Amino acid sequence: DQEIRLTLEIATVLLPDEGLILRGGVYSSTLSCSCTSTVQIAGTSCDTARAKITDELLVIILVTDTMLPGTNTFSISCTNPSEVDSNVMLWTMGSYDDPTTYPLVTLIDSEAYTDGFSVKAQLATFERWVGKIATGFDPRPLRRGSTILVFALEGDADPSITASS
Repeated sequence: DQEIRLTLEIATVLLPDEGLILRGGVYSSTLSCSCTSTVQIAGTSCDTARAKITDELLVIILVTDTMLPGTNTFSISCTNPSEVDSNVMLWTMGSYDDPTTYPLVTLIDSEAYTDGFSVKAQLATFERWVGKIATGFDPRPLRRGSTILVFALEGDADPSITASS
């Protein structure tokens, strides 16, 4: 699972039983996410669901205590789809009265849109090499250091590279 941290600027006061819906669009049907992260907005509950007709991913943030305008951060945990998909998701976010009744909801504020990402081929190999003083690694706090990452996609010439001693 990968943690995705979202930071939203809310311009409107949201009252209890109002909330936010983040919709993944029709190409999010293969994306699996949950609200298991520890980074949540105070005074809210988080749940994920699927739209009945389109099967798009819904992340529902229900306000349980008044949410004032300002910057809010929360995280969701997602598992990458196993299939390559070149389609780019269009994510929609809006504030609604009783978002748990989606799609029968009343929009409170205007919706915002952002492009998502396409699913590329899975990495065949990924390694994090242990740094050494010779490669610029300095483990002391507040020191500049370097990390060496090795990765390969399926079909690359030699995905079996290993770190030397």
